[in-house]
Amino acid sequence: MHGELESGMQYFIKPLKDQNKLQLHLIVKTGSYFEHEDEHQFAHLIEHLAFKKSINLPEGLKENKVYLDKLNMDSYDLIGNTGTKTTNYYFNAPAGNMEAIKAGLLWFHEIAKNVDLSTNSIDQERGVLLQEFSRSEHVLKYNFLASKLDTTLFPCSKLTTDAVNHMQSFPTEKVKEFYKKWYRPNRMAILITGNVEDTHQLKKMISEQMRDLPISSSLHFDRYCDSLYFFKKNQTEVLRYQPNSEEVVQTSPLQLNLYFKDPKTWHFIGSMRGSFREIKMNLLLSILNKRLEQIGAEYNLNVSSQVYHTALANNKQKGKPVSALKIIFYSDPGNEERGIRNMFTILNQIRTYGVFSEELRVEKENLLKSFSEEKNHSIRYWDEEMGAYYMGFGALPENKLELLRAYINSVTNKNILELAKEVFNKFPEDIGIIVPESYKGVLDSKNVAAEFIDGQFKKKVKSYALENKDYKVLIANNFDSSAMLSIPTRQPGLLQSSELHLRNGLRLILKPQSGDQSNKVKIHGFREFGAAHLDREDYYSALYMPKVITHMGFGHLDKFDLNELYSQTNTLKLGVNPYINALESGFKFSVSPEETELGFQLINLFINQPRIDQSAFVDWKDSSMKFTEIGSDAWNHFLDSMNEFSGDTLNIPYSVKALNMIPKVNYSKIKLIHEQVFAHANEFTFVITGDFQEEKIIKLANKYLGKLKNASHQTNLNCEKRFSNCSGVNVVEIPEFFDTKNAFYGIEFLKDHEAFSWKKEIRIQLLGILANELLNQFRMNEGFSLYDFGATGQYNDELSRYEIRFVFSSTPEELDRLRLRNKKIITDLQHGSFPSNYLSVAKSKIIKFLNYNQNPSKMLYSYYRFEKPVIEMDKKLELLEGINLEDMVETAQEIFNNGQECETVLINTHDLNSVHL
Repeated sequence: MHGELESGMQYFIKPLKDQNKLQLHLIVKTGSYFEHEDEHQFAHLIEHLAFKKSINLPEGLKENKVYLDKLNMDSYDLIGNTGTKTTNYYFNAPAGNMEAIKAGLLWFHEIAKNVDLSTNSIDQERGVLLQEFSRSEHVLKYNFLASKLDTTLFPCSKLTTDAVNHMQSFPTEKVKEFYKKWYRPNRMAILITGNVEDTHQLKKMISEQMRDLPISSSLHFDRYCDSLYFFKKNQTEVLRYQPNSEEVVQTSPLQLNLYFKDPKTWHFIGSMRGSFREIKMNLLLSILNKRLEQIGAEYNLNVSSQVYHTALANNKQKGKPVSALKIIFYSDPGNEERGIRNMFTILNQIRTYGVFSEELRVEKENLLKSFSEEKNHSIRYWDEEMGAYYMGFGALPENKLELLRAYINSVTNKNILELAKEVFNKFPEDIGIIVPESYKGVLDSKNVAAEFIDGQFKKKVKSYALENKDYKVLIANNFDSSAMLSIPTRQPGLLQSSELHLRNGLRLILKPQSGDQSNKVKIHGFREFGAAHLDREDYYSALYMPKVITHMGFGHLDKFDLNELYSQTNTLKLGVNPYINALESGFKFSVSPEETELGFQLINLFINQPRIDQSAFVDWKDSSMKFTEIGSDAWNHFLDSMNEFSGDTLNIPYSVKALNMIPKVNYSKIKLIHEQVFAHANEFTFVITGDFQEEKIIKLANKYLGKLKNASHQTNLNCEKRFSNCSGVNVVEIPEFFDTKNAFYGIEFLKDHEAFSWKKEIRIQLLGILANELLNQFRMNEGFSLYDFGATGQYNDELSRYEIRFVFSSTPEELDRLRLRNKKIITDLQHGSFPSNYLSVAKSKIIKFLNYNQNPSKMLYSYYRFEKPVIEMDKKLELLEGINLEDMVETAQEIFNNGQECETVLINTHDLNSVHL
């Protein structure tokens, strides 16, 4: 059902009777695209303010815990996001809950008319917005040059160079003007998808709730940047930068962007003709990108290339520019000429000769999977389709999926060749180049680069040579067809599982689950042996060893072969995930029943036939340093500092601490460490649950896991148990690597040497949830500038301790007040000084958590790894029902008064004098 209210607001209703929930979605046609430079982040700010109190929701909705609990909902059911051209609000209601639907529609009404834009409300949210911005500020450095390049090449592109000062000082009146201009009913639509019992009643509810929305008196035309792009002059621009400057960090020193305008795709977008063109374009680009992977398929070459369609992409390339084929090439200096030649060879081959039937067949099969009949029953699919139709980005005929599948099947090699000639047979209209200041080479200047690119573009080429490698067959060829090992005897195990011991001593725990909706086999193999059991000097090498081996490859396959193999699978895109921490090692992954044998084969090859290749190791070290640097941010550095202070150093750090570890990984020790860790089959347990036939799994496990190695030498199974020894306040200065103005605060309470009690674990988890609810309350009501914050409670199985943790990202100016306010929450929890209904809210939330963990895979692992008892859900719910305020006070007093207190502050050096620690 689709209609339009008198105000101009539209509505779409799609009933899906087989769903158990209902999604309400408000689309507003505004986003960063509509902001002028002095309106930077206004669309995002208003999205934040929409969750606060308003005229008809004086307590707000997202943090009104008691009301949401009555609706059988929680704060996670209310979501917002701001994009380029849309701002979206989601309200996920239980099916059939009319009170919840009314609440969702009331919230949408308040967003359309009554967002609190008072000076006080806006000023409170400035700090939160700055916190969110600062979280990504380090990442923005990596995008700075690309954004700067966009501003020189394309109309209306913006580059905000002083975002922090702008967000601190913009006038509140400007925000009101932006809201009045763009938050108009005729720029809004309500999409309702899911279990709708009566569409006409729902239509009536929408009409009644929105009846007082004003009719827009005048139209506000969108900006015309999209149209301007197709009429602008062609450009070539070269940006030079100073490496390691404060504003810029480049992952790859050289970057070449080629842009081929595509007005036809933009013209037909929103029609079925446009949808058909999108299908052909996706098939062409999928094949082209697979071929382009080959230009970097060599260790230490460090070149790569990928092509996107900027109108069709679902990533940061979308809309930059509005509709073009964009080829991005990255390289280290010295490799660029060879890499660009190879890139153009592949491009010229596809626009001259087209594609092979086998390539097209594979991509058509992959695309057909994404348009399966199951989508007709998907809330997400229909929400996206209705949203695209409203925005003018997609057609919505009754039988769209059927039409798309028929069209995919009809696409021929000739169609793809015609499209390739159409979009790539002209010289790129725009060229953007990013190089270091000192660079000399073929991308040195506009003229030199254009001449070199023109020469490559005109180069005659031979047809592409397609390698038809079936990597699954290559994997299978690593195994002989000798007689199978005898099938071991089964014994009854926990949870009606079967326990078997293979001839090499490996233990199997099998728990088939008929009717498992995931249709996956969950495999978790583990050994109680980790990096801490090895010599101290080998600790870092051990933690990284699984990543190194995966990068070098195993069997007859190197990293590039393995990546190609993974791409040919449906459920092993990331492989079998070998891992190691301080105390444990193993494999953990899920796989379809059809690909389970391949999963076992990969485990066998990883353990029995690792490739040891120094060239690959050097490549791993270089790429790991780059990716770690990109992924590092101050928040994760803070979490690493907290973990280190509290004695939890089980895993590889999240952030820059890893940059000190990677150089210490010793190539000469990798093979020995691999053998010490994985070549002990008799000490491994594999828990296998899910959708499988037990007899088949036993045969496969026997064939591949039963032939895993047992090293002749013994390993040290004893390691020193680590306990926390923190005292006082751990003050850590923020490295200059992070250009952040934030401060970070955390406090953790630990009870070491504690034997496990499932009843106490639930009380500690409940206490953590309760603390988090109180944090959300004071964040909303007291105006703290908090974006990243939270509280959790758990039993740490590896370290045998109970933990309650509070973490905050704050401004330095608020840090003292924040510490005091958090300590008051701790005191309130010890005295039960909080609204009694918050306990019922916390209980509702923990039930979802307990249900998630009440699955055979987790329970069997916990039992066989840590000897944790298996407790039925009914007993947990019975315990939970009986927990009262006095129980929570007792739990809080025990851990807060008797536990060890570990307090960490991460702060810039120049802010130290402004806080009292």
